[in-house]
Amino acid sequence: MFKKLRESFTTPPVTLHPHAFVEASIAIDRFWTSNRDITKDFDQNYIDHYRNEWAVVILQILQQKSALEIVRNRLIPLMFDFGRLQVLVMDAPPLNDQSGFRGWLGITGELKQNLALLAETEEGLRQWLCSVQPHMTLTEKWNCVLFRYRTLWPRSKS
Repeated sequence: MFKKLRESFTTPPVTLHPHAFVEASIAIDRFWTSNRDITKDFDQNYIDHYRNEWAVVILQILQQKSALEIVRNRLIPLMFDFGRLQVLVMDAPPLNDQSGFRGWLGITGELKQNLALLAETEEGLRQWLCSVQPHMTLTEKWNCVLFRYRTLWPRSKS
């Protein structure tokens, strides 16, 4: 599938970074397509859609002379979004912290219980939740946060 996508983009060819597309394809498979922890609640069409979308984006980036700069410009805001969600979905003590963030700069893992307050006061989160649906219950807000976190997670790892 990735070979067909790669061949469909003939102008300009991916010659500046010949192995990067293969490495990116492996990363997409490892961190998204084959990662059941992340994709367990998504249907196969959704998983395939994002896999193909990311493959197209990678090809577009690799066709540029300044691929590294383009990746940096796309990755930095993505990492900030992911980091904000990572500390929000982190479990409070005594549960395990798999991220390793607990204890750093006041990160305690206790934000989840304050989601209602954060959804009203933290501007970025408030705007994003309102763009999904203006009036949601706390459970719906939490599900949206988890969904966003789980769809950002594989992007931040690839």
